[in-house]
Amino acid sequence: MDIEISEFMGKADKALLMEWSDQVFPVEGRKYNWSESTHHMIARSSGEPIAHLGFGRYEIRNVGQSMHVVGVGGVVVRPQWQGQRIPQRLFACLHSTEILDVREAVCTLFCPARLESYYSKLGYKKFTGEVFIPDGGQLERIDISFMYHGEVEFGSPITLLTNPW
Repeated sequence: MDIEISEFMGKADKALLMEWSDQVFPVEGRKYNWSESTHHMIARSSGEPIAHLGFGRYEIRNVGQSMHVVGVGGVVVRPQWQGQRIPQRLFACLHSTEILDVREAVCTLFCPARLESYYSKLGYKKFTGEVFIPDGGQLERIDISFMYHGEVEFGSPITLLTNPW
């Protein structure tokens, strides 16, 4: 398996990796508008895309202070490749990349409660405070888990300056 990182994901790769996204991405998150990833990590076998992890740099406010985080989203493994620990390999690659200064950054993601233990095994911690997202000029409290990887002491609340990732 080879892993590549780029700022672009071709239509053919996107079709193969995301064609069944309604079955993969949680119902809990469908009511939100999601930010597009600026970078794509694609795992390939014999040139064929088998898994994806998207990421980008985002700005948040934590107790009134601005900070940048790396947001992770679009984690997907094609059905025939599941059960082979591919996401663990993608996350290990992410946490060691120098792109967007990820190695020095706090990585964050959103997930449904049922996946918290999975991401905990990858070193992510659940933020237990409130997280707000922009919604038509207003702020809305998001009801999906916010998890982070890295050394940081978050206070509550956290406010995203973009749509969630």
